[in-house]
Amino acid sequence: MAEVRLYKSVWQGIKVILAGSFFVVPAIYFLNEEGTEKWIHWITIGIFSGCYLLGLYIIFDRRPHIIISEEGIYDRYYGRKIIPWSIIHGANLSEDGKICLFMEASYEPARGKIFMALNDFEKELGFQDLNLSNLWVRADKQKLLTLINTLRKANPKTRKDILERGMK
Repeated sequence: MAEVRLYKSVWQGIKVILAGSFFVVPAIYFLNEEGTEKWIHWITIGIFSGCYLLGLYIIFDRRPHIIISEEGIYDRYYGRKIIPWSIIHGANLSEDGKICLFMEASYEPARGKIFMALNDFEKELGFQDLNLSNLWVRADKQKLLTLINTLRKANPKTRKDILERGMK
């Protein structure tokens, strides 16, 4: 089966670590200074040191994040279900770079209770039902959108050829 696999970018993990360092390093410096409140710096170190853990997780997690196959699209963020091509009616690129999928109203991806509550809130705000979480992957978003729209419109027999050409 032909498929395109998109993995998390190592550079995104490095960026998260550097962003956390902008807060942790000054907090360590001011921790050694006299006349400062030490507890504020310890809280800052405790909170922003989580960026190191998140960054390391992003760097070493080598499972595919998004898989585009002949059957549909799999996004690890939405659980273990493949979104079939038959229910995808369209896709577009939002202003912040997310790929929004327009689908049948009856389809709901497998998510937990918190995500379902957030989904209701997002619908009230006017957002799309499902956005591909392509923030962490390193791919040309316009080429990815073109591939999704091409596969959505394609005959199931020709999808394999389209995927073998991929995002070249």
